[in-house]
Amino acid sequence: MKKDKTKGYFDLNPLTPLVLDKTQYGVDTYLKSLKFGIDNKDIHNIALTGSYGSGKSSILKTFQNQHNEYEYLNISLASFIEDEKKHGADLSKKESNEFQKKVDSNNSIDRTIELSVLQQLFYREEYEKTPYSRFRKIKNINSNELSIKALIIAFFILITYFLFDDNFLNFIFKANSLKVKFVLSLLFLFGLHEILLYIFKFFNHNNINNLNLKKFEIGLSKDDDESILNKHLDEIIYFFEVTNYSVVIIEDLDRLKNTFIFTKLREINQLLNNSKQINRSINFIYATKDELFNEKSSRTKFFDLIIPVIPIINPYNSNDKAIEIINNLGKEFKLDNSFLTEICVYIDDMRLLNNISNEYVIYRKILSKKLNPEKLFSIIVYKNIHPDDFSLLNKNKGELYEILNSKNDFKEKFLDRINNKIKKLETKIDDLNEEKTNSYEELKSIYIYALLKKYPHLLALKIKGEIIRVNNLYKDENFRRFKNSSKEIGLIYTDDNVFEYSRPYVSLNSDTNIFSKIEKDLNNKTFDERHRLLFKKDIQGYQEKIRELNIKKNNIKKFLFHEIYNQLDENEKHILNNKSNKKLIFYLLRNNYINEDYFDYTSHFHGISLTTEENDYLQTVRNGGVPDYNFLIRNPRNFLKKLKNITLEKESIFNNSLLNYLIINKDDYKNELSIFIKRILKYDKASITFLDNYFDKGTEVKELVNILCEYNINFWDVVDNNNYWRKSKESYFSLLLKCLKLEDLKKIAQGSSLKEFISEKYDFINTFTKENSIEKIAKFLTGLKIKFKEITRPKNHAVLFNYVYDNYLYEINFYNITLFANYYLKNDFDNKKFLTKNYSYLAESNLISLSNYIEINIQDYLDNVYLKLDNEKEEKEEFLIRLLNNSKININTKRKLVNVNKTKIVSLKNISDENLKNHLFQLRKIETKWDNIFSYYKLSANQKISNKESIMISLEKYLNTPEIFKELADNERLYMNKYDELERETINSICAKILLNDNITNQSFWHLIHSITEVNEDFPFEKLNYEKVEILVMTRMKFNSRNYLSLRNNYPDLHLNLIEKNIDLFIENLKNNESHYIEVKQDAENFPFNVDDFNLLLKRNIINDKNIFSLLDFLDTKEIVKNQELTNRIAEILSKTDRMPFFIDFDLILAIFKNHKSINNKIVILNRYINRYKPKEIISLLQLLPNPYNQLLQKNKRVKIASNSENSSLIGNFQERNLISSHYFDGDYIIINMKRKKID
Repeated sequence: MKKDKTKGYFDLNPLTPLVLDKTQYGVDTYLKSLKFGIDNKDIHNIALTGSYGSGKSSILKTFQNQHNEYEYLNISLASFIEDEKKHGADLSKKESNEFQKKVDSNNSIDRTIELSVLQQLFYREEYEKTPYSRFRKIKNINSNELSIKALIIAFFILITYFLFDDNFLNFIFKANSLKVKFVLSLLFLFGLHEILLYIFKFFNHNNINNLNLKKFEIGLSKDDDESILNKHLDEIIYFFEVTNYSVVIIEDLDRLKNTFIFTKLREINQLLNNSKQINRSINFIYATKDELFNEKSSRTKFFDLIIPVIPIINPYNSNDKAIEIINNLGKEFKLDNSFLTEICVYIDDMRLLNNISNEYVIYRKILSKKLNPEKLFSIIVYKNIHPDDFSLLNKNKGELYEILNSKNDFKEKFLDRINNKIKKLETKIDDLNEEKTNSYEELKSIYIYALLKKYPHLLALKIKGEIIRVNNLYKDENFRRFKNSSKEIGLIYTDDNVFEYSRPYVSLNSDTNIFSKIEKDLNNKTFDERHRLLFKKDIQGYQEKIRELNIKKNNIKKFLFHEIYNQLDENEKHILNNKSNKKLIFYLLRNNYINEDYFDYTSHFHGISLTTEENDYLQTVRNGGVPDYNFLIRNPRNFLKKLKNITLEKESIFNNSLLNYLIINKDDYKNELSIFIKRILKYDKASITFLDNYFDKGTEVKELVNILCEYNINFWDVVDNNNYWRKSKESYFSLLLKCLKLEDLKKIAQGSSLKEFISEKYDFINTFTKENSIEKIAKFLTGLKIKFKEITRPKNHAVLFNYVYDNYLYEINFYNITLFANYYLKNDFDNKKFLTKNYSYLAESNLISLSNYIEINIQDYLDNVYLKLDNEKEEKEEFLIRLLNNSKININTKRKLVNVNKTKIVSLKNISDENLKNHLFQLRKIETKWDNIFSYYKLSANQKISNKESIMISLEKYLNTPEIFKELADNERLYMNKYDELERETINSICAKILLNDNITNQSFWHLIHSITEVNEDFPFEKLNYEKVEILVMTRMKFNSRNYLSLRNNYPDLHLNLIEKNIDLFIENLKNNESHYIEVKQDAENFPFNVDDFNLLLKRNIINDKNIFSLLDFLDTKEIVKNQELTNRIAEILSKTDRMPFFIDFDLILAIFKNHKSINNKIVILNRYINRYKPKEIISLLQLLPNPYNQLLQKNKRVKIASNSENSSLIGNFQERNLISSHYFDGDYIIINMKRKKID
């Protein structure tokens, strides 16, 4: 809503119909529909139907504005209805009943409505347009016209007089003047015309029942019961005859819910359109409600066309229109959109919405700007929807007033309920106090029983020379003496009822006694503590509930209606809701849009005790508006008087001058200050923003800080955990340092995050030493045992920096250790050593305080510094061993130390922790030595080692590592002679177990067996796999009967490997029969050797010919010839070797000739052994050869064979032994002539 500066007023929203934009709300459709109905010759009665306020009138006005080709006649019965309602409202009860009867009379209402319609028809036109209408109209005659008419009448009377006067007539006749006669006659006739015309009009305007000329009486007709419209049809037809109206718009005809008038109007419309006097189409348009006609046929029988209107607003969309209207008013009248959405559910009429917005503007401009706009709007809505109850509200009457005041009844109910709860809790506390004695006796019994259990057969105690029997300890005095005795107590035992005094019981600590020991055995709390706790917990719980209920009582006393309503149960709400059927009332009250301060929104303020500005601010505070912290309240005392305590709980109360006043006068305003402070203690955005402002501009800052800390010792946590603070945390800590005493500071720090804040403030010594005492800060740091996470170099004074260093007021971390090392070592600082040998470097430096601090907190040092260094460590071995053997360091950290260090431990014997040895071994952080392997192996026998299997797994993994077993094989040979006999036995046992381990790989086994220089003769290799035994045979296995037989029986062919490796020894044993050699043939059970063994040896092509022939001598020829494969291999050897054996069994040669395929090899063998066999044997061999060789040495034969070296040798051998007659060479052949006699 904007003010028109040129006009000097505000543009309010008119309540009359508006000309609408035809592009909105479907207006164009309505206009086209009306246009269609008017132009259609068959349509004369058009109904525009819709609910009240749906926009029917605006549509009709828009149509008239858009279509000026029609003449419109507008008829409305709104004023008639309002007059009737008003008349009925002003009557007394009796008169009201009579009026109601009159209203209920259809005939009376119909006639009244018809009269109103008829009046609006005729009285809208000028008199001159309907001069012959019988309806009287007051015509305004001006003075000139009146004078002329008066002269005419006077002149007419005068002329008449003269005309009927005899003397005047004689004069006229005597004059014999035609002109005079003519003029007088004309004047007479003109006057007579005027008089007759007036008389005609008079009789036309009045109905005459009787006419008595004798008595000159004229009787006018009286009203009768005939329909007025029917009675004056001629008047109506006359009206439309003399006017140009073609469209009659009738509105508000439906207000009295009477349909009879529609029938009359339809009849009139039909007469008008059928009248030949009018000769034009006349359309009636009715703006009416949908619900006027209950029956479906009623609607269509009255009207020729019905056009429905969709309401522009309804309870479901009125909020959108309201938001649009309110937003157009400007910022000054701004309302919350969600509020409008809710409250507009109760607004279903556009006119009503416009009127509400108008009244809101006026109220807002006149009343204080500080009033809550939502509350003001709510009052206006209520005023418009329930105006009667609103008028009663200002008289302290009405439904709203009664409901508001009912809160006191509910308050009393709530308070009664709470008081009953408090009484019940107080009764429970009393009951607990009564039970306290019995529970005390039970607790004493527990301790006496514990005494007897600890000291069986105890009969009595001797306390300060007095003997107290156990059964008398239940007495309070005796039990108290026993409990409080601080000296040694004598114990008296019983044995057959004879007293024997034992020596006095001496406790381990001189300040303790028997009772205290029993206390520790039973519970970690003392007897007195347990006694108090038996009841304290329950009683405190009940007392806390009572305290909470009292607080609730105080709050209820301050409750406004909406707070009371929210506390009601469903039944109570139902009872309250029955007090009114106006739902709007409960919505506004429930949401605090109307409450006990409604007078501020319905009346003017008269400033007396407060200035106008202060009163405006008071309204802001009451309404929970945005506070002005710096607003100066010059009359704080009067201001506080007008505030309720509940208002002090709102954030709108925040004001510097008000808080100054409360603190200065805190003795007089204890309650008010307490409420104010408690609101601050919520520490929300509002209170923190206010505190920031007050700390800058308030006058009682120091006192406020002390009050806040007194109320809430955790003040610093609020500073630390809230993001609403405007300044840095450092500024608030400085504020605390200035305002609080050291002891108070310590209290705040205990259990809060203040210690953490200080410890994280790396620039602390340079930030807070400027404005504060270094001595106070030092005491504060020491008292809180601050540990700075990081600390910076001092800029000016190093006093506090040195104090922090010397008193260990810093955390051990990389940053701080680096800082102090750099600061104090200066140019001597070696960064490389610091990073790679940190512990040994610092230990050997002159930083005594730092080194001592590290040793005291060695675990923290390792966790926070050493292990966080990125560089790989090369710690000196002696310092690394010192760390690994330090009992203060946990095992996990020691393992990490091993992980990050390249340094290897020379000997595991220097490490005390057996588990750590395991870790060192697993990570190979030890020198590769057999002694370390043996030490590690021995861990498996250590009872302290929980997982012994892991040791063997680690050892296996270690020995299977190529670099390890190669190092052992190449550079770490195991010589047994350096160990004594006992150690040698142990080492041999360990070596055997290592070698016999199935998980040792073959490759590792090969290298280990080379590193171990000796293996026992009786080494149980039978547990090894084939490959390992093969390696053992080729390396360290002794040649003896046991090993040979075991190999032959368990490992196929490996006994042959043993023979190969010891072939000479094996053959020599076969050839010589000396005592220190093994005679194979005589000891065949110990060294079995057969043809299959020999055949396998031949296949390997390892044994030389000499050894082959040597072994061949010890084999059975019969077994050899059975093996065709072996026979062929021997044939191959015999045909190729240069070292022929002296003798080969003929059966073997025979088998060769039978089985061997190579003829050439057979000829070669025959040539080599021909001189050793008889002619018959030779012939038998030749017979086994193919033709022509089988013809040789046959009598009387001539044989032709190929000429080659072997054949030539063969024939030469035959010739030499005289087995043939002759032979000669014929080209490529040799011709042999056999003897004529058979060779024997």
